[in-house]
Amino acid sequence: MGVVVWQSAFLGDLVLTTNLLLNLERAFPEEVIKLVARPFAVELFKNWERVEVIPLEKTLRGTWRGYPFH
Repeated sequence: MGVVVWQSAFLGDLVLTTNLLLNLERAFPEEVIKLVARPFAVELFKNWERVEVIPLEKTLRGTWRGYPFH
């Protein structure tokens, strides 16, 4: 099983998502949580061991194109 969180909004929304990430860590202690977010999130979460950021360049069209979700 995997856990993916989609948060492609701005910094304030991303900060509010941290509480969700903490709860997901407790609920799924064996899982790495994948966070789909804007590229600046990579730096913000680089020291959070169980969160892997998948950078997403948000565009008006074709947001999913080029992202190989498995």
